[in-house]
Amino acid sequence: MPHGAWNSSHSILHYKKILRTALRAELTSEGRMDILERVMSYRGGYTPADRRRIEKEAFNGQLLGIIATNALELGVDIGVLDAVMMYGFPRGGVASFRQQAGRAGRRAKDSLAVFITGDMPIDMHYTHHPEELFDKPLEEQIVDLESAVLIEAHLQCAGQEMPLSPEDEKYFGPLMKGICESRLVKDEEGWYHTNPKFLPHPAKHIALRGSEEDEYVVVDISKAGKPGGTPRILEQIETSRALFELYEGAVASDTLIKRVRR
Repeated sequence: MPHGAWNSSHSILHYKKILRTALRAELTSEGRMDILERVMSYRGGYTPADRRRIEKEAFNGQLLGIIATNALELGVDIGVLDAVMMYGFPRGGVASFRQQAGRAGRRAKDSLAVFITGDMPIDMHYTHHPEELFDKPLEEQIVDLESAVLIEAHLQCAGQEMPLSPEDEKYFGPLMKGICESRLVKDEEGWYHTNPKFLPHPAKHIALRGSEEDEYVVVDISKAGKPGGTPRILEQIETSRALFELYEGAVASDTLIKRVRR
């Protein structure tokens, strides 16, 4: 089983690279290449195929450790971890902290969670008040109950479990009727069903962390046009990150960016 995972938050990618480099140097100096080969990095920018491969290797026990961003915090089942080491207090607050610590010790196993503080003021606060990490009530979550996007997501999932009727408006609110008429499928008896484009698993189309973002794709075209050479996807980056990280002359995935297209 994977023995542990690093989870970094402040300047996430920067610290992940530092941790990966430090671990590589230490294991190399000790001649433990056998361990190094079973430690992988993990972050949201990897292609879906690469993420699924790493998750599968972790779940099957092929990996001993994972150096991860908060992409590993929620919604990914990677089996059982023995320990989690967290560098810096997560931006998501106490809820994210507990979620990250809870990656270890699942299925009633003993585990260890280590919190390594950074130099941020909030890190210093919890250094002096560690009891709050365990006893402090979770922050209130703000949800727009009149968001048509949010309501539709719930309706598409609910309609897959059981057909919906106009009477269900008492659960989903006044926007339900319009959304069902325009976005779901109505049968001859007046029941609403999930739109086929979201089947067989509508929940897979809903982001656990919030609204979905458009993405930029980093593509290696250095071998395109050559015999046997084809473009290769290196990374997928959310628009909110791409605006700052992708520009002509930038370096992403150890590759020089020469052209950016929208």
